[in-house]
Amino acid sequence: MNPPYIGRKGIIAAAFFHKKIENPIFLTGEIVTNGTYAGQTLPTALVTQPRNGDDAKITGLEFNAQMELSFLPSPLDGLSLNGNITFVKSRAYGVPGRADPVRLTNQSNRVASAQISYEKYGVSARVAYTYRSKYLDTVGTDRLTDQYVDNFNQFDARLGYAITPNFDIFVEGSNLNDEPQRRFIGLRPRLIEIERYGWSAKTGIQLHF
Repeated sequence: MNPPYIGRKGIIAAAFFHKKIENPIFLTGEIVTNGTYAGQTLPTALVTQPRNGDDAKITGLEFNAQMELSFLPSPLDGLSLNGNITFVKSRAYGVPGRADPVRLTNQSNRVASAQISYEKYGVSARVAYTYRSKYLDTVGTDRLTDQYVDNFNQFDARLGYAITPNFDIFVEGSNLNDEPQRRFIGLRPRLIEIERYGWSAKTGIQLHF
């Protein structure tokens, strides 16, 4: 069935997906006591290695909407909106060292984005927001020793101007909210790493042939 269209270039769509994966790869971690590494005896060490599970299933639902606000009076008729969100559930079985099912690694349960943009009179501008929920990074011996990468939110923006049909200038910024990346074990208060990369910006010119 074709998705419904809104106005000249608007659309609303939904999609469902289901996948089965054989022998998914996991990064597993295990605490080893009195081990030897490179000739050094270590009282305790966290040993990580990639290993295969038996199988996994992943099911998801995705929604997407896009709309040009061409019905607004000039100059606001150059505005447009779009957004999407995906809900995912994953389960993996037969992961070495675990009797219970676990999530797929590097797979968030929710991923979303939204954007407002403007295109008119040679001006091209957009502000975008992206979000992903936490995801499993390393499988531990139980749920309390699983390692996660925490939720992440990011704002980006871009502004450009077409001086001629073949020549334009632009400036854009990424991670304007300076969102940190956090990793934790089992529960969020058990933080093991936090990294800040700051925001970045660049400017330039583009030539079109």
